[in-house]
Amino acid sequence: QMDEANKHLQVINNKPEALAGYTAHVEILNIEEGAAGPPMLTKDIPVSGPADTAIDLGPTPLPERLPWLYFVKLELRDSDGKIVSRNLYWKPGPANGQDLTPLDSLPKVTLDGTIARHDEGDRLRLTVTLKNPGDALALMAHLQLRRKSTNQRILPVFYSDSYIWLSPGESRTITIDATKADLKGDTPLVVLDGWNVDVTPVTNADC
Repeated sequence: QMDEANKHLQVINNKPEALAGYTAHVEILNIEEGAAGPPMLTKDIPVSGPADTAIDLGPTPLPERLPWLYFVKLELRDSDGKIVSRNLYWKPGPANGQDLTPLDSLPKVTLDGTIARHDEGDRLRLTVTLKNPGDALALMAHLQLRRKSTNQRILPVFYSDSYIWLSPGESRTITIDATKADLKGDTPLVVLDGWNVDVTPVTNADC
């Protein structure tokens, strides 16, 4: 994560064991290019530290010149290179105060999606995979589980992730878990919204 107070990068280790051999991968992306162009800066920072603590990695590395608005993309990778945590921040450049209106200029991204249902006992289980086939970053993609006939939201629902972002070409899989009784005999329907996100209709989106 990035500490908003001092702009330092931190790895929050909530595990009961120390971290060793991890890597923090940092990319600075230019929003004017919709995050489709090459990163303005890329850096890998080795991560090791004790259990149950915030491991400080120092100030966020930044290029000399920053655009009006930019993204800070963070990934924490384990010793095998697997991504175990990720965060994305959008920050104003030093010349524009707190103006975030360039976010409105992000091009619309139409995601591809697949969905599968695999219930277990009294639990409704869905697996949704979203892919960004475009050349711009998809920001704050958000899934909701609803009843098809009434379009009412089903609550409570457990999502493995929410308000995700997808880089060009990236895929993410989200699991959805709810009680089948909360369907009230209806068919589940998964809908998606987001900041600059649309989705190609999925033929079996209503399971």
